[in-house]
Amino acid sequence: MNALGKPVFVLITASAWNFEMAGSFLEEELWANVRRLILATDPSSPRTGKADEDLIVDIDLRILGAPKPDYNAYCLAVRKEYSFVDDASFGRGRALILRRFFEGEIDATRSFKGLEQAARLNLEMEIRKLESFLDCGLLTIGVE
Repeated sequence: MNALGKPVFVLITASAWNFEMAGSFLEEELWANVRRLILATDPSSPRTGKADEDLIVDIDLRILGAPKPDYNAYCLAVRKEYSFVDDASFGRGRALILRRFFEGEIDATRSFKGLEQAARLNLEMEIRKLESFLDCGLLTIGVE
């Protein structure tokens, strides 16, 4: 929860081992559907236009259009998740991923269309910060 008592959405990723282990506990058909939906959130995967995949992607990307305090908390959580990566590599990789989101359609369903402008602003500000770091070597996290 943030200071206003609203939930903070945080990206949670599973290691490849946990991802495949999860499938060993489900029936094959159910796991195939769950796996398909999880993989739909990969920004390098083409969108299929399937309604369930579009909804999952929008839910996953909802944080991009969050208010600044929530988005900053998300940025810090992502950096913590990848704390094993040095700052320069993290900055380059994160900026690359964010540019993919920024250059494409962010929201696939009408339910989330109202968040696209805020998402683009958050992405643009974070990309600028990351690029500034790459230019000067001082990594700051968030969109302030």
